Amino acid sequence: MTKTLFHNFSLFDGRNPENEANAWFVVEDGKLVDRGTGNTPNADEEVNLNGRFVMPGLFNVHSHLTSHPDKFDGGFDTSEAESAFYALEHLRQLLKSGVTYVRECGDAYDTDIKLKRLQAAGVLKHVPELQPSGKAMSMTGGHGDGPHMAYLTDSPDEMRKAVRTALKNGARVIKMITQVTMVLPDSVLTESEPVPKKATRGYTSLQLNLHTLLPMAGLSLMA
Repeated sequence: MTKTLFHNFSLFDGRNPENEANAWFVVEDGKLVDRGTGNTPNADEEVNLNGRFVMPGLFNVHSHLTSHPDKFDGGFDTSEAESAFYALEHLRQLLKSGVTYVRECGDAYDTDIKLKRLQAAGVLKHVPELQPSGKAMSMTGGHGDGPHMAYLTDSPDEMRKAVRTALKNGARVIKMITQVTMVLPDSVLTESEPVPKKATRGYTSLQLNLHTLLPMAGLSLMA
């Protein structure tokens, strides 16, 4: 196995509040196996970073890869091909910005799940690691009620079935959209009650939007 030495850079490791000057690290088989400062170890290959700045990769924990960033429409009017194009472009831009891990929180057409399959198969490379959510959970008339964007669930049974379907399809995050933009049901959270127990089986995480437009309508939501 080839060992590659990266050296001559300043390191911020997230633990030490001060940057470490004249730092180095060694990568073997795609993994960091050693690090330090000062004198460098022997390696098969060397990469001189010429005084650059190095830090651990960033996590983006709330992303909508298929949405167009220049218009706030949620990507409701985009085709599946357009959604896939936007997602790939955004993943590449994120990696260039230092993001190495993305947790998706609602995606059109389950695009992120399909891209994750390609990533796991080794076909999709040079993009951040993906934790896909697929389509979000929303009520009829809710914030996520748009074509191809969400499972519309208006009862506990519908929510259970939607979560099971999402997990079967490959979701590793269950995204719930509970705020209301079009209708004001008697109980905003009733449909969400079955989700935490179901989602946590198999170590799937739950991501919840809970801000609401009820105060704007002169109403209040009591927790």
